[in-house]
Amino acid sequence: MKVAPPSNTTRPLRVRHQTDYALRITHHASGTTSPASRFNDLTIQRFNARPTAAYLLSECLIYIGVFTLIVGLGFSAFYRTLEYSRDLRRNADDIVRALKAGERWRDDIRRATMPPRVVAGDRASVLEIPQASGVVSYTFDGRSLWRKTTQRDTAEEIIPGVKASQMQMDSRAHVKSWRWEIELSGRKKIPRVRPLFTFQAVPQTEEAK
Repeated sequence: MKVAPPSNTTRPLRVRHQTDYALRITHHASGTTSPASRFNDLTIQRFNARPTAAYLLSECLIYIGVFTLIVGLGFSAFYRTLEYSRDLRRNADDIVRALKAGERWRDDIRRATMPPRVVAGDRASVLEIPQASGVVSYTFDGRSLWRKTTQRDTAEEIIPGVKASQMQMDSRAHVKSWRWEIELSGRKKIPRVRPLFTFQAVPQTEEAK
């Protein structure tokens, strides 16, 4: 019995793994059926496989921790900036309100026809300013400053959130003026700058001096 020589025709079969190396098996077509001949016909070759990128679990945990830290710092800076911006806007509104009230008080003092007087009450102190159109009174109740005229039945709250307010005569050498010192309530327990204002006014008429 003659055995046909092996043919030169080859058929490559590839088995690729996720390791550094893979196997390449080439089967030479043969007419034999013996195990030895089949084993000899198999050619095993080693070649480099395509590299696969991957991350370790420890690296993922480190990246998650760094990302969480950066996001936390960003949100902390954002909310702190938002809080400072809100406080700045509130302080600016309080300052504008106090300046407008101070200019209004100075105008009332200048329009006085008789000397203003301070009336001390049980719960609040009142400054009465006689004018040609009536009497204008300023009342401090411990928390807010109120302004009332004879033309209106109700008082008007001109400055809320007042910590202290004092209106008194400030006599100088040749001028009798009035001084108003007011301090607003701070929004923080330890404010950086005390919201303290001082206004000065002189009556225009000689009868009011």
